[in-house]
Amino acid sequence: MLEKAREKIEALVDDNSFVEIGADATAIATDYNPVAPQEASDGVITGHGLVDGSLTFFYAQDEDVLGGSLGSAHIHKLKHLYDMAIRLGAPIVGFINSSGVRIQESFDVMENMAELCQVSQKASGRVPQILGIFGRCAGVLSVFASMHDFVYMTDDSQMFLQSPNALDSDVDTSTADYQYRVAGNVDEIGSELEMICVLCCQRFLDPTVREDSSRAVSMTLTGECWSLRPRDRQSVIFARRFLTSTCLFRLKKAFIPR
Repeated sequence: MLEKAREKIEALVDDNSFVEIGADATAIATDYNPVAPQEASDGVITGHGLVDGSLTFFYAQDEDVLGGSLGSAHIHKLKHLYDMAIRLGAPIVGFINSSGVRIQESFDVMENMAELCQVSQKASGRVPQILGIFGRCAGVLSVFASMHDFVYMTDDSQMFLQSPNALDSDVDTSTADYQYRVAGNVDEIGSELEMICVLCCQRFLDPTVREDSSRAVSMTLTGECWSLRPRDRQSVIFARRFLTSTCLFRLKKAFIPR
């Protein structure tokens, strides 16, 4: 089992290629939090590395530092990472394990969280956003997680907005199984090792593959083609060529809309 946040990143990148950004960042003092804890990295490791020689940006929340909670400095690091990924056209891979925002930073952290969701929306359609939930994904962080293109979750993880089980029922809506099979918020679940293997196999981390695939998907899997009733023969030929020459991942296999 990968205990540390850095180990999760190093399991994906090429040897000795990961470069950390913002390692000296610490919590920001505010009116509601005048004595901020001075913990290194402020609960999240951010940086870039190579995956099969291709540039990829990473972030991983460290539950050993302030529970991986979201503070202003924590979020500023993520926003900076997203800005660099958008400028360079490189994918973003994240690992979430957090108890949510730090209530002691009050309105400042909520404003920063809204800006983070905004930059994630800006990245949508430009660079792949891939997320692994390896623990708790609590509060507004669950909204941010749902904005990613691909979301993977370990079997023992939780994802919830208000509380682990807000509904008055026998069903725990925060579990990975519920989010995968019923809610449809997660693309795949499994053990931690299985999820790391899935992330390692994502060939769309290659920028050239990503560019070709996104263009093909937009042309073949929309409108009439999605319902398997193509409008013309040319789109059928294009779709067949794409499906036979590209490595495809089947997502949300167990999800059944209700």
